[in-house]
Parts: sequence; structure tokens; C-alpha cells
Amino acid sequence: MTEANAQSKRHFDNQLFADSRYYIKYIDMRTVQLRVIRQMNLSVRQISILTEHAGKMAGLVEKTALSLSERNPAEDLIADVNEMLADFRQSELPKTREEFEGRALLFQFLGDLRYLLELKRDFTKQFADDKELVKINAS
Repeated sequence: MTEANAQSKRHFDNQLFADSRYYIKYIDMRTVQLRVIRQMNLSVRQISILTEHAGKMAGLVEKTALSLSERNPAEDLIADVNEMLADFRQSELPKTREEFEGRALLFQFLGDLRYLLELKRDFTKQFADDKELVKINAS
């Protein structure tokens, strides 16, 4: 990501009149998202028991992967994560320590997924009225 960050800053420096803050902020947001994804990967790799929740979560991750893009503000995906978290809270408590630890890791993963999506939503809101964003989205 450091190469992408350097290129976005170089692009900014080479512009006489255009405001290229978008590219710098975009790379910064993606850098933080990469850190979050690495944490999510660690959580998933520690899960040793698959549950009904894990299957539902896999569907949500697939939906996120297919629909999240530069133009998607992620509001609907955040709502889906919040709904799944509410479902977690209302479900029956785990019976064994292994189930408890697995559920805790899934819960952590969902919290990280929500944070990842909130980063995207907040970035999109920051540039919602920016003419440069409109220009980029039109291309």
C-alpha cells in the first residue's frame, strides 16, 4: 500500500488546479481497511467449530465481496451486519467452551466487518458533495 500512497501523493503534487485530496484519502482509507481485513483473517483462522452462525456469516461476507465497490456507500451492508449481530445476541448461549470461543471469534469478526464497512461509508460521506467524486463516479 505504500507504493499506492506514494503514487496518490505524486498525483496530488502534479496537479496545478485540480483537487486530488480524494485519491490520497482513498488510499489512506484502503490502508486502514487492509489492516482490518488482516485482523479478520486472524479471527477466521482460529475458528475450530462451524455453526449455523458461521454459515450465515459466510453468506454475508460473499454478499459484501460481490457488492462493495468504490461507488457503494455500504449502508445496506452495515444494516445487514447489525441485523446479524442482533441475531447473535438473541440466539441460545453456547453449551461448551469450544462453542463459546468460536462464537466470540465470529462476533469479533462481525464487529471488524462492520468497522471495515463504516470506514467506507464515512469516506463516501466525506466526498458526497465533492465535484471530483462526482467526476470520478461518472467515468
